[in-house]
Amino acid sequence: MLKETARKTGASLSSLAQRFSIPRRSLYYVSRKDPQWLVNLIRKLALEHPAWGYRMITAELHRLGHSVNHKRVYRIYRKLGLQRPVKRRAGKKRRKPRPFEPEKALYPGHIWAVDFIHDRLTSGKAFRIFNILDLFSRRAFKPRGDFSLPGAKIAEHFDSLCQKYGPPEILRRDNGPEFRSEGFQKVLRKWGIREEVIPPGQPYDNGHMESFQGTLREEVLDREEFDTLEEARSRIENWIEEYNRKRPHSTLNYRTPMEVWEENRRVSRVACRKRQV
Repeated sequence: MLKETARKTGASLSSLAQRFSIPRRSLYYVSRKDPQWLVNLIRKLALEHPAWGYRMITAELHRLGHSVNHKRVYRIYRKLGLQRPVKRRAGKKRRKPRPFEPEKALYPGHIWAVDFIHDRLTSGKAFRIFNILDLFSRRAFKPRGDFSLPGAKIAEHFDSLCQKYGPPEILRRDNGPEFRSEGFQKVLRKWGIREEVIPPGQPYDNGHMESFQGTLREEVLDREEFDTLEEARSRIENWIEEYNRKRPHSTLNYRTPMEVWEENRRVSRVACRKRQV
């Protein structure tokens, strides 16, 4: 209104502000209201990826070419009520942990981790998924899903991955009977793979795999229902493809597992050749 008065009377904004005791800074205030497209995009990303926090959403916005400050994203994220509730677990008695010093992964293919995760079809029938993760790049390989996964089946699947991508130097696993089976141990001896067996009752010593399986459960298994095993396999494999190629990873400086895998793959090949010599 003051600007309109100045235009009609020819008076300057400064003189009118002084006359009506209005702070000058109020004349030049520019609204910083968040653009609707940004609000909609943040809401869309949060709903598509329920496990993502505001930092992951900020990283994805940067990947999409939007220069936006993480503080603005956090403000919008909170305003929309998208923050996830904090899960508080009742404290329980823990046994004294056994010493375990895992080796650090130095390149793709150096250390793989393996483990199982379980789910059920709508009929109530249980099935298992055998997951394999490269610890340096966080790349997840194609899993094996079935109603029963004895040592012979996982040995066959693991062997096929070694043939396709080259064997890891170290395999981190728990002490499950499938991994101790003769068939699986035979594959490890064939490729000269050394084992890192985590102590019983200490899944946190295989933390990267635990984190991956938690994300898989939160984003797929707990959100969807499967009528058939084939449907479950297809959905999980599609999610893993997206996880590897599109999902930024906070511990990888918000790059994707495939970006890190490809960037460092040459180092892995050199290391494999040295092992063979």
